[in-house]
Amino acid sequence: MMPYGTAAEAEAALGRSMTWAEASWFRYSAAMPDLWLMWHIALVYLVVDALAPLPAMILQQLAPGYALRHKVQPRVPQPSPVSTYLRYIRESNRVALAILGPFPLVYTLAFKVSHHVWLIIFLICCIY
Repeated sequence: MMPYGTAAEAEAALGRSMTWAEASWFRYSAAMPDLWLMWHIALVYLVVDALAPLPAMILQQLAPGYALRHKVQPRVPQPSPVSTYLRYIRESNRVALAILGPFPLVYTLAFKVSHHVWLIIFLICCIY
C-alpha cells in the first residue's frame, strides 16, 4: 500500500502536481495490496520485454539488406529473425519467471512478517 491516502498528499510530498500517468497509476493502485502490485509490475515487465525487440525483428524481416549494413558482425550467418526472437522470448521469460517467482515469499518474509516470527525461523535454522 502506498503511504499516501489521497492524491493531494502525494502531490505535497512530490512538491509538484502529478503527471497524467502518475495520477492514473495512483488511482489504479491506491487501494491495491502490495503483492498484487508486484504481479502487475511483473506483467508489465514481461510485456515490454517481449515487445522491445520487435522493431529490430521486423526490420530484419522486411529490409534484410538495410539491417545487414548495420549489423555488428555482418559476415556471421544468423538464423531466421523469427526463430531468434522466439528463442529470446522463451529464454528471457524463463529467467524472469525464475527471478520473479519466489519474490512474493521473500517479500512477505522480509517486510510483512513480525520480528517474533523471524526469531523463530532463526532458531529453527540454528537447530538444524
